[in-house]
Amino acid sequence: MSYDATVLSDLPLLYWPLNETTGTIANDLTGNGHIGTYTNGPTLAAGTLVAGETETSPNFVTHAGAQTTAASVIQNGTYTPATLDTFTLECVIQPSAAQISNGSIPSDPRNTAAPFSWNASPIGQIIGFQIFGTQSSMTNGSLLATAQGSIANTNQPPVLVLVAGQKYHLVFTYDFDTAQIWVNGQLLNEFSPVTIGPFTHAGKFSVGNSTFYGPFDGLIGRCAYYEYALTPERIAVHYQSFVGTNPADFVSTDDLITQTEDILLSGARDNLNFLSKGIAAGDTTIELAQPLSGESAGSYLGCELEVMYVKSVDATAQTALVRRGMLGSPVGAHANDSIVYVNPLFSKWEIFKALNIEITSMSGADNGLFAEKSFTVLSQPVQKTYDVPAANLDMRKILEIRYDAVGPERYWPLVRSRQTQVLRDLQTDTGTSGLSIRIEEDFIAGRRLVVRYAGDFLPLSMDLNDNAAATTLLTTNMIDIPAMGAAARLMGFSAARRTFVQRAVDSRRAQEVPAGAAAAATGAFLSLLNGRIKSEADRLRHLWPDSV
Repeated sequence: MSYDATVLSDLPLLYWPLNETTGTIANDLTGNGHIGTYTNGPTLAAGTLVAGETETSPNFVTHAGAQTTAASVIQNGTYTPATLDTFTLECVIQPSAAQISNGSIPSDPRNTAAPFSWNASPIGQIIGFQIFGTQSSMTNGSLLATAQGSIANTNQPPVLVLVAGQKYHLVFTYDFDTAQIWVNGQLLNEFSPVTIGPFTHAGKFSVGNSTFYGPFDGLIGRCAYYEYALTPERIAVHYQSFVGTNPADFVSTDDLITQTEDILLSGARDNLNFLSKGIAAGDTTIELAQPLSGESAGSYLGCELEVMYVKSVDATAQTALVRRGMLGSPVGAHANDSIVYVNPLFSKWEIFKALNIEITSMSGADNGLFAEKSFTVLSQPVQKTYDVPAANLDMRKILEIRYDAVGPERYWPLVRSRQTQVLRDLQTDTGTSGLSIRIEEDFIAGRRLVVRYAGDFLPLSMDLNDNAAATTLLTTNMIDIPAMGAAARLMGFSAARRTFVQRAVDSRRAQEVPAGAAAAATGAFLSLLNGRIKSEADRLRHLWPDSV
């Protein structure tokens, strides 16, 4: 899931990715209409902030002169909060060297910068992030969060001294009497009690500058405001999406393919060579690092997911003329020193396709396996039925529903299962819906209801470095099941018999393999696979005993 999709799944009131390349409009992806306007010429598309993504963010270079002339994004219109009992501000920044050394423009006596904030009127009512410059009590580049209303200011030590050029995922939450500052997935500070407000005036969101603090110098993007406090669990998910790296207990798509290769005695056991020079998608001649051994006209080569057919070879030059993208495999660029599999027993592309078939079959309702998914709806005081979002129509059954409260999400109160019902193709409060849920419990309007449900697994990404578990929604408990299933689909009786022969130390022929040995081995393997599916289904059933 992309970073934008991760943020939007938690229903922010406003979300400015700030990825525009031209113009003066900053789009709000929530659909709530909080459109922003770029003012005083920030440099758009100046750099990327989220790992693995190509979308760019603007550079808010400090301008000379008064702070009101600095580049910024200002919300069109105003926002009047019903209450500020609970909220979240979130953004990603990359401060420049000038920002760290100067803090702000010299004409600002406070010498502080405001990357992302909400500013009420009159001046002095503000919530947001601050970066301090030269002050008697602060080191240049010190990060704090502020919530200045008529009662309290939340600036509290300890602070973090930012490093020029480094990217930071910032989250500031306030939940009734506790404020938290999160930086790069870690809790920087928590202070309580804190009283904020009352904010009695409408205000505007602003990025890069504010009516109270000075301008920011550097990149800013992915700015979101929520009318509730994000939980530590969701902050961790957002940060993980921001950095784009695999958690230690997850495996990549390539790791999952390798697991399958190990079962099939393929992959690293095949005849190998290496590219001595990188190739582009349009190249038809490849240069190999080692003398040719098995590479000949009519042979097949595998490089990452791509399969190539060899038309001819030049043994002296160690080159091969190839036809790209065989067996429907993706054609792409391959770097120097990439592994080339010569006549692989099973190519990575064949294994990749078999894995996706197996992952799809795992979503069958009869085997007891499912992916744990969730979506969020806002409660209504009278409405009892809620349409399931279009992205969640794979819902088979509800695992649990929790409604927001103080503290981590895992401690939120549960909606009793007997008060919950799944409706399919029936009349609801809002009209006929293909899929909806009915909750016979009364809630205060505007409370978040987090619905966890059993859904389908998703196919693997073609990115070999992609987090396979996060992409498919497979947990690490069951990551071996698709590998075993894909191997079973690929080997069959003849392939298992061939494996017995080809992997033997000597040159025995197929007739020397004992009668029934391959069939018995295949049967035992399938029995083991079925046992794993049953044990995992039992684990899920005990984990969610009250699903409906």
